[in-house]
Amino acid sequence: MDSGFRPDVSNRKDSPLNVLIVAPFYPTLNNGRPSYVTWLVDELKNTHNVCVLIPADSRQKTLARDRKRGVDIYRIWIPIPFTKNNPVKAALGWVWDFPSTMNHLRHFLRNKNIQIVHTTFHSYNYVFRFLRALGGPPYLVTLRGSETVFFEQIPGNHRTLAKWVVHGADQVATVSNALQQHAKQHFPKARNLITVYNGLSTENYPQMDKEDLQSNLPFTVPEPFCLLVGRLHPVKGFDLLIEAWPAILRDAPEMNLLIVGDGDCLAEYESRIKRLGLANRVFLAGALENTVVRALMKQAVLVVLPSRSEGLGMVCLEAGFAASTVVASRVGGLPEIVDDEETGLLFESENTEELARKCVLLILDEKRRRSMGMSLKQKIQERFSIATCASNYLEIYRSLIEHTEQV
Repeated sequence: MDSGFRPDVSNRKDSPLNVLIVAPFYPTLNNGRPSYVTWLVDELKNTHNVCVLIPADSRQKTLARDRKRGVDIYRIWIPIPFTKNNPVKAALGWVWDFPSTMNHLRHFLRNKNIQIVHTTFHSYNYVFRFLRALGGPPYLVTLRGSETVFFEQIPGNHRTLAKWVVHGADQVATVSNALQQHAKQHFPKARNLITVYNGLSTENYPQMDKEDLQSNLPFTVPEPFCLLVGRLHPVKGFDLLIEAWPAILRDAPEMNLLIVGDGDCLAEYESRIKRLGLANRVFLAGALENTVVRALMKQAVLVVLPSRSEGLGMVCLEAGFAASTVVASRVGGLPEIVDDEETGLLFESENTEELARKCVLLILDEKRRRSMGMSLKQKIQERFSIATCASNYLEIYRSLIEHTEQV
């Protein structure tokens, strides 16, 4: 039976593909920073037909179209069949909304001749498994980090639905080999698990000297400084470096620590800094523009990643491309980026003594810092570019399309 889904397009290696990217944010995350999804779309859109679907956060029952960065962006409400506060109302609402949403998405995929759907980990992606069962295009799920590592902490209903989405995917990609091991544990029925490293965009990389950088900041940069970048959340381990800072100051008394980011732990970190008597050495800068953060990385003595968990570590990739010297915890995908003693130093997570000691080693050895920073930059350019990432995904897309056409 003809479902009306099969695209009338070619899958030759040199032919453009029609790709739908599904993401919660585009073109930036909710903190204003561009995501790897944005860079992936930018890399693909020049030679392929790419559009983006963002599930609406209100009852938008028809597809709304927008255009940003030369890409068509669509929004539609995707109902979830449960809620914590009013389960009966949610179930009834789902029964009412679901057929309409499915019908709009079905016609959208057909009219756009979508050949492949690329999603991230969210329970609303259940619609693409339903559409796949109705003859729709194959779909790929990319697992990026915390949603997989901390899978058991997700509310039960969402966990069940998300697992159903992942188990039904034609391909599941993880952003590091370490994350793939978590995926095998939580999604035992996932098919075709593969690692595809996130790619870093190096276009429009800021060329700021110290004067230019200072003019873009609302505060005076404390020099010299080490840098922390990310969410103020326990998983990022910023508290570990704050606790280690007094020990670092014993050997490097002039060193400052600049923390860039915002989040729920702001008050806790302010209190911790005050308790340790570090108000004149540790500074909370808040969230900053990505171009400014990259420029700060180039000026920093060290970029430190004391994370308790990382899917891969985009901050580490950005620091590496800036030729910054990195000290990182030995968790998740960070050891896949940083080769200990070659492109940076690694320490065991939660070990503040080792963290302090390795930071001091590099703070006091400029020649070693520069060598490690340049070696890390070379590795990032060779293995973690957005061009390499996009090429790997295109190979997967074509393989899935070809397999679907043969069935």
